Amino acid sequence: YLARPELVPPAEACDAERALHATLLAQPRQPVAEREIAALADPDARDNWRALIAFRDRLLAAGTIEGAYLDFARNVPTLFPHDPGAAAWFTAPEVAQATAFRNGSLQAAYLMMAARALGLDCGPMSGFKPAAVNQEFFKGTALRANFICNIGHGASETLFPRLPRLAFDAACQIL
Repeated sequence: YLARPELVPPAEACDAERALHATLLAQPRQPVAEREIAALADPDARDNWRALIAFRDRLLAAGTIEGAYLDFARNVPTLFPHDPGAAAWFTAPEVAQATAFRNGSLQAAYLMMAARALGLDCGPMSGFKPAAVNQEFFKGTALRANFICNIGHGASETLFPRLPRLAFDAACQIL
């Protein structure tokens, strides 16, 4: 995700920002101290990095993208400041779960696009036993498996060929 154009420091970025970005490209889970962010010259860059690192840390703590979104409502006042009451939209557990599922799916799609842009292979799978995965990895939590995705460098002789795709008009309708 750090290779996405909007996350690459601009040409006018200070050396500290370029160094922070390079460190995280090499070690994405590397802890980032507040002093490292405070050393950035641009106040907007500091705000952006704080938000990115906070979200990354939330994803790491939750264990899954969907898990990170389950408590989305607590961040609504920050992310949706023009409607302070918006957090109430997510108080019903079924709404929070459905929202987390959709947002987690969208973010996972972005993750796969970023991984592929970096030259990695992705193998998303929905044909598995979610109950078994939930029991093994998420027992005692509110987290649930949405899909599984392997990411890495596949051996060219064992990569599954791309299957046919529907034409746009067969799968979508513009309203």
